[in-house]
Amino acid sequence: MRNKPFSVTQSMLATKGDHAVKAQRDSRRLRVSTGVISVLALVALLVALAPVFVAQTSWGSTGRNGGIAEDSSQATWYLAEGSIAWGFDTHITIENPNDSKVTVRVTYMLTDGSTRQGEDLVLAPQSHTTIWPSVIWEDIEGAKDFSTKVECLEGKPIAVDRTMYWTGPEAASEEGHSSIGVTSPANTWYLPEGSSAWGFECWLLIQNPNDKEAVCNVTYM
Repeated sequence: MRNKPFSVTQSMLATKGDHAVKAQRDSRRLRVSTGVISVLALVALLVALAPVFVAQTSWGSTGRNGGIAEDSSQATWYLAEGSIAWGFDTHITIENPNDSKVTVRVTYMLTDGSTRQGEDLVLAPQSHTTIWPSVIWEDIEGAKDFSTKVECLEGKPIAVDRTMYWTGPEAASEEGHSSIGVTSPANTWYLPEGSSAWGFECWLLIQNPNDKEAVCNVTYM
């Protein structure tokens, strides 16, 4: 199977859910025709006839970011990291892969234990939307650090990720990173990568979505 080509179908979901384009494809990669979709904000829905690994990279004149894709969708998502303070911008992207519209509720959890709730969002069928830093600023009332809970009120599956941008000291351009959310809390987590050497700074973000205090023990290996 590994040496045989197989079919991968890629659908591009535009912001309003009313555009679909066919991507060129071969057995190794998918290429998007930028001449067709350059003016659209898009997310991808891929269906393969054999197991594949999918990642995305976005880039522009100010920098680039990348992340892995999620192979399943759930009604509730958690994002531990988020900030619109200290020079950071955070964008939260939500995808509705369903054939019907959904209503999404976004709850921000602040470092002091308080919460803020954004306006409920209605996503058209097979569409996506992005919550911009200016909207988050209004929702949480200023420049703050936060974690996020995103839930579909109809209980239908959605997909959620977040992207953060910043410009470091003496950086030539804006920098960024992107990550999918997780679909449930857990008692134990493992993080293979970490360093405070070689000029690196490492930040560990912990979100407590429960209605009571959580005591966390951190072990470095």
